[in-house]
Amino acid sequence: MFIYWRYGIQSSISTSYYAIWKRNKDDHPNRRWWFTAALWGFAFPIAVVGVEQHPLFFLAAALIMFTGAAPAFKSSKLQNTVHMVGAIGGILTAIVAFSLLGQWWLVGLIGIPIIIVSAIRVENTTWWVETIAFIGTWLGLLLLAW
Repeated sequence: MFIYWRYGIQSSISTSYYAIWKRNKDDHPNRRWWFTAALWGFAFPIAVVGVEQHPLFFLAAALIMFTGAAPAFKSSKLQNTVHMVGAIGGILTAIVAFSLLGQWWLVGLIGIPIIIVSAIRVENTTWWVETIAFIGTWLGLLLLAW
C-alpha cells in the first residue's frame, strides 16, 4: 500500500520501480531498493505464517521475493523472466495452496474479482490483479491463522 500512497496506481505494481527511479534519480538514486524492500516486506511474513498452513505458501513467498530481487524487468531478458515467473508463480501458488487446504471460499474471494477485472479490462488491469491477489492472500492467511 506504500507504493499506492506514494506513487499512485501504476500499470502494475512492478512499474512502481521505475516511478521510484524517475522521481528520485536526481536527488536520491538509491531509493530504488524501496521496491525490493516493499515486496520482501510483504512476502517474508507470508513465508513465516503461511508455512504453518501449507508449505506452498513458503514457495509463493519465495517467488514474490524473486520478483523483488529482479525489479528492473525492462532492463534485460533475464530480469524480465525472473520477475514474471516470480510474480505470476507467486500469485498462482498462493491460490493453489488455498485450494489444497479446501478453502474454496478464499479461492473465490481472490479468483472471482481477478476474473472480473481481467474480463472487463479495467484501466491498469495488472495492478488490480496483483493488488487483489496480495490483499486476498494476506487476509486469507490472517483468517486461517486466527
